[in-house]
Amino acid sequence: MVLVWAWGAAANAQTDVRPSPGGERLLFVDNDGSVRDRPGGARLLFLDGNDIRLGPGAERVLFVDGPDVRRAPGGPRRLVLDGDDVRRVPGGEILRHVRHPDVRPDARGERLYFLDGAPLTRVQLVAVLYLLEPGLFGG
Repeated sequence: MVLVWAWGAAANAQTDVRPSPGGERLLFVDNDGSVRDRPGGARLLFLDGNDIRLGPGAERVLFVDGPDVRRAPGGPRRLVLDGDDVRRVPGGEILRHVRHPDVRPDARGERLYFLDGAPLTRVQLVAVLYLLEPGLFGG
């Protein structure tokens, strides 16, 4: 299955996030556990296992609990990674469809983002979506 491969990628992947192939870089997912504005650029988020933080040792921003995305372990679900789809709740409305290398509003929608490089892990994908579309994560 494509999604298992895409969200189960090696943690040392380096990937540019672009609006389209060859488009301007929006974000860079570094192999050091960071999401940056560009290679060697400012760290925007630090990925620490299943935690997404502002920096090493900083407060947790999000926690990826299997398919569920929460603010903290045991907290209310913000999103669920359901196969190729990102939803608010299991079986709910599709918010984003992710099939490497594309992120779309749904399976047939126009491309929103192009993942230029290695497939992202779940934690990397959540971090990228959080930076690009914080409104997906609710209040």
